[in-house]
Amino acid sequence: MNTKSRPVHLNLFVIRMPIMAIMSILHRASGALLVLAIPYFAYILGISLEDQAGFALAQAHLSGWFVKLVLLTLVWSVLHHLLSGIRFLLIDFDIGVDKISAKYTAWVVTLLAAGVSLIIAVIAMDLLGGAS
Repeated sequence: MNTKSRPVHLNLFVIRMPIMAIMSILHRASGALLVLAIPYFAYILGISLEDQAGFALAQAHLSGWFVKLVLLTLVWSVLHHLLSGIRFLLIDFDIGVDKISAKYTAWVVTLLAAGVSLIIAVIAMDLLGGAS
């Protein structure tokens, strides 16, 4: 084997990864985000169930624009993780294994999760009376 043609290092910003690889990485990232969010939401749930003052404090925690952005990211995480998990289960049953189907379903999952997240954000903003 000729070792001269092998790369010294891999620059991930130069390599064009296929959409299937990007979707797989996003699946792992969305799962990690969901796991990392558990302690914060357990804390928020705990203080909101204590009494009326705790509920008001939880409401105050969740009303900031940054937290709303984090919540939107977590909505995307749930949707992406769910849809890509279903896609991976179908692949386990040999459905959508060929390259064309895998590419198509990876695009569908990635775009559908982002699109539905934005729709949910618009509906939530409308229900809450706009941005606060």
